Amino acid sequence: MIRGHPVVTQAKPGDFYRFMRNAGGGGGHQLSIENFRAVTTVCRVMPRDVLSYEKWSGEDFQIYGPKGPYCPELYFDGTELPGGVKKLSLSVTWQDQGWGNRKGELFLKLMRPVGTDEQPVEVAERWELFGIAEHYEKSSQIVIQDHPVVAQGKKGDFYRFMRDAGGGGGHQLRVKNFRAVATVCRVMN
Repeated sequence: MIRGHPVVTQAKPGDFYRFMRNAGGGGGHQLSIENFRAVTTVCRVMPRDVLSYEKWSGEDFQIYGPKGPYCPELYFDGTELPGGVKKLSLSVTWQDQGWGNRKGELFLKLMRPVGTDEQPVEVAERWELFGIAEHYEKSSQIVIQDHPVVAQGKKGDFYRFMRDAGGGGGHQLRVKNFRAVATVCRVMN
């Protein structure tokens, strides 16, 4: 049994053992071997999935839409994701101006940094997270699982939360208690 020798202690994943033989030099030497067996005890560290939760809260706001065309704007960016996303749970209390056409909405983009000096790229987006805002204050919740904004999320990506009161004049969007929770799967070694 070999323990504590560099042939054992310095072995790393991907290495292999080469067994050599030598009968000796000088003539007349002979080597007979039968039933040679070698058994190695290997310790592998297997990766495991660990679930964690990334939480974001948006500030309460009231915005007014432009008199011109549709003009969505940035609400806020979430922090960098530490792993792939299993699901995204969102909730809000909100309403529009209370009369006329309903246009107010919140939506979401999955963003991916591509370089240190470049703007991140949009990987996927989900419009009308909670539908279109009602004329009255309403609390809404949604869980997203089988959508590209979740399925394509990976370590280093982030969520960009967007808002739009609606264009054409007179539109408002009021939002309170916006919350988002991402269930993230990280691979731990």
